[in-house]
Amino acid sequence: MRKEEEDVDARATLLSSADGHQERGFRIDRIRRSLGVTSRAVRFYEQSGLLPRLPRNLSGYRVVPESVLPRLRTILRARRLGFSLREVREILSAFDEGEEVCETTRQVLLRKRRHIQQAIQDLKALDLQIQGILKRCESSRSSASSICPAIEATPPAGTLALLKDSRKNQNVGKGGEEK
Repeated sequence: MRKEEEDVDARATLLSSADGHQERGFRIDRIRRSLGVTSRAVRFYEQSGLLPRLPRNLSGYRVVPESVLPRLRTILRARRLGFSLREVREILSAFDEGEEVCETTRQVLLRKRRHIQQAIQDLKALDLQIQGILKRCESSRSSASSICPAIEATPPAGTLALLKDSRKNQNVGKGGEEK
């Protein structure tokens, strides 16, 4: 294929479906440049069912129909916001099934927010533990029998979980409600 034909082919392709409907579409390399997504990601979203099966042009390249672009943009934006593939699939499924997408998205966001808040608590606990180790580093010296006394004096990982559970129980008031 000549260079000028490739450029035309890369810009837009007229797709014809079995029912005779025609629609413009774009090769993945064009989508990649304009949306900042890799060709591999587009293929992965297609294979995982987040995108419909993409038609191919006469040269065998996948073509993304214009009607699929809003779906791809939604996937990309959700992924950039940290949504998992499962969460993206849940939102797209609600849309596909005609359900209330905003409510589904709201529920996904509430779960994600709880997860983030828990991760913040865990990181704060880890930060406190590291502060303690740093203090021990300032006051301890290694010896022939010890690689790093500051780290060795740190409680095992299971101890942190027990401490976290005991703190959680302290925050529960009468009737089992959190304070």
